Amino acid sequence: MGSSASHAMYFNLNRWLKTLNLRLEKLPPFWAVYAFILVETVGEGVLAIPIAVAKIGPLAGIVVLIIIGIVNMITIAALAEASARSGSIRYGEAYLGRLVHDYLGSTGTVVLALSVAAIQLLALISYFVGFSATMAEATNIPSPAWAAGIFIVCFYFLRKGAFASTIAVVLITGTLNVGIILLLSLLTIPHIHVENFLNAGVSHAGFASFEPSLFQLVFGVIFSAYLGHLGVANSAQIALRKDTSARSLVWGSIAAQGSLMLIYCLWVFVVNGAISPSLLAREAGTVLVPLASRIGYPSYLLGSVVMVLGIGVASIVTALGLFYLIREWLPRAIQAPSVLAQEVPARSLEATRVRVAQLLPRDRRFWLSASPVLIVFVYVEWLLFTGQHSFTAPLSFLGVLAAPLIAGVFPILLLIASRAKGDRPTRCGLRWLKSPVLLTAIYAVFVVNLYMHGFVIWEHPIERLAALIAGVAVLAMPVVLMRHGVFAPRAVIELRQDPSPATTGAFAILCNGTAVPAKVHLEYPDHGSFHSSSGEDISDFTSIRRIEFQLAGHAIREVKLWVHRLTSDGDTQGIPVQLTVKSTAKSRRFDLDRGFAVVPVDNGPFSLEVEFSS
Repeated sequence: MGSSASHAMYFNLNRWLKTLNLRLEKLPPFWAVYAFILVETVGEGVLAIPIAVAKIGPLAGIVVLIIIGIVNMITIAALAEASARSGSIRYGEAYLGRLVHDYLGSTGTVVLALSVAAIQLLALISYFVGFSATMAEATNIPSPAWAAGIFIVCFYFLRKGAFASTIAVVLITGTLNVGIILLLSLLTIPHIHVENFLNAGVSHAGFASFEPSLFQLVFGVIFSAYLGHLGVANSAQIALRKDTSARSLVWGSIAAQGSLMLIYCLWVFVVNGAISPSLLAREAGTVLVPLASRIGYPSYLLGSVVMVLGIGVASIVTALGLFYLIREWLPRAIQAPSVLAQEVPARSLEATRVRVAQLLPRDRRFWLSASPVLIVFVYVEWLLFTGQHSFTAPLSFLGVLAAPLIAGVFPILLLIASRAKGDRPTRCGLRWLKSPVLLTAIYAVFVVNLYMHGFVIWEHPIERLAALIAGVAVLAMPVVLMRHGVFAPRAVIELRQDPSPATTGAFAILCNGTAVPAKVHLEYPDHGSFHSSSGEDISDFTSIRRIEFQLAGHAIREVKLWVHRLTSDGDTQGIPVQLTVKSTAKSRRFDLDRGFAVVPVDNGPFSLEVEFSS
């Protein structure tokens, strides 16, 4: 009976979330992007920032918040523009992983996967510690028991599967978090004391007396608190289908980061102004505990909501994300492995995958996928039992090593690559994003942050080594990508069939991310038409038998052909075609079952012939 009630509750929750998600998708695109990025980002970081800046004081903390906030506004705009140039995101079901693969290749994909895995691991450790330590001080129930409780809840959802709509869950919990943080700020204002602004760290001594030990947690925690860049690709599909110019996506992302900066500055000003720096610096849990001792019962009540609906739900979502990330890396179980193993050579890669898959039936795949969450739980229990737990330390480590990759390195590299290889032009109007000096300076901020922690701020040898290794990787990554031709100009030729009416369509031609004219010959069963254009509508798309594109005078290394039809819900399906690439030196022919290919070409005039099947 209990199991039936549990299944019914889970089913009703999923159905309600699906309904809510459909309503959220009807929001204007700017507000949909703004709301999703804002509420997704305001999470555990806001409960750690006052503790992280306690030693340098609120005034210096606000200065750092503003500087890092402006940097993140620039990088999130760069990521939004790169997403807007991607056809996979605009028409398909792609997210950041596919975007990185399309623009930066396998090297970028591996680095991204490792970065996301590190972020999820460290965030889950912080969630478990913060939830357990805070609830233990509020209830007198031992923190290891709370850690076991939150782990059991996460494990339940690992067995059940993901929420029907993670977007709806994020928006609900995030909105509550923002509202509670603002309400707590108002309740704390009467308790502000001026001496807390004057007698703390850098705020008291001035920046001239720089002490590296004061900044142990500052930059890492603040960088992690601004990490809302993953939400850009998640919200881009809805925004780009409603606003093809991408202005809503870009400006909604910038506005969300700007609002975050204001919320964080207000929060630090109020909380650090009301609580003594020494009390905050000693706190191993979240800031809710010292805040409750200052303003009393309302903080306990509101803090409980943040713990359960904020960190609690974030723990579930993060555990699910880590679970599916690991499961995606594992080979799938095979129904008849003995037969398949006989059909491939014994030493081939496929044979190896078959043998590995034989060892991974469904239950074993589940336990392997869930093992990181289990390891995190065991590690957190050890930290709690030995008294070595810290809510801010994992966030600082995350913010220094992993967050710069997602919030700094990838946005800049993706922007540069998308301008050379993008599928769609944009009319975002952000001219300042075209400045090489600005992009180089922003990239340098994240590189300097790593080396400052490796040589100056961090003191533990392992932490220093990790920061220096990450710094070398960040410097080497653009060089490696450049040697692989990732930033080389590309020509993109798109042939698109419209969903309604299905007989219409269009073609578009881009070189180096910009629309360029070409000679186009459309051949029908009984006639042909000639065009010299970068793109035009096609009134009788289904009757075309052959199209020839002739391009000259463009220094490019490869050409991408994309032949597809749009569905009524905005998705895309490839159209099978035959492609012939002709240049001055040679001619090559390809059968494209999915209507997609990226082909290297000689640096000179070339033509593409696309033949449709009858």
